[in-house]
Amino acid sequence: MQDTGRAWGSLLAKGTVGLILVAFLLLGLKGCVVSIWTPEKESVSYVIEGADKRSMRITFFPNHETMIWYSDPSRPRMEGVLTRMRGTYGTHYFGSLWKIHGPGVFFGYRIYDEDVKPVMMEIRIIDKFMQGRGDSTFRDTDSTTNQIVLFGKGRLQYQDMWLVQEHPRPDIDEKLRLAFKKAPQ
Repeated sequence: MQDTGRAWGSLLAKGTVGLILVAFLLLGLKGCVVSIWTPEKESVSYVIEGADKRSMRITFFPNHETMIWYSDPSRPRMEGVLTRMRGTYGTHYFGSLWKIHGPGVFFGYRIYDEDVKPVMMEIRIIDKFMQGRGDSTFRDTDSTTNQIVLFGKGRLQYQDMWLVQEHPRPDIDEKLRLAFKKAPQ
C-alpha cells in the first residue's frame, strides 16, 4: 500500500515538473518568433477631431511611408510630417496578454483590449511641412523615435489618442502628399 502511494507521488511530481517545463518552453520560445508589420495594399487613413476643433490625420501608404497632419484652428496653422514606419508586432500569449520588444522596453508584458494588435514602431521623419507660425509639434527631419502603436478594427491608437478609420479618399491623400518635397519612394 505504501509503495502505491509512493509511486503516485513520484508520478505526480514528474508530471508537475513536465508541465512546468512545457509551459516554460512555450512561453520562452514563443517570444523568439517575430512578426513584421506591413502596411495595407491601399492607403488607409485614421482621423480624430477634438472638441476644440484641433485635428490629426494619419495616412499609411503601401510603401511604408506615413503622413501625419495636425491642424489647430485657434492658431491658424497646419503642419505635417512624412515618415517612414517599420515595426514588429508584439507577441500574443493568451487572452489580452502581449509582450512588446524594442528600445526602451524593460518589462514588455502588457494587457490590451481583445481586438487590438500592438506594434513597436520605428518612426523616422523624412520631410516636414508647415503653414502658419509657431513651434512645430513634431520632431526634426531625420530624427527617429520608437513607440507602440495599437491597430484595432477600424481604429488606431497613436500617442494615447484613438483615431477612427475613415473611408478611402485617395484624392485627398495624393493632394496632401504633394505638400512634401521628397518624392515617393
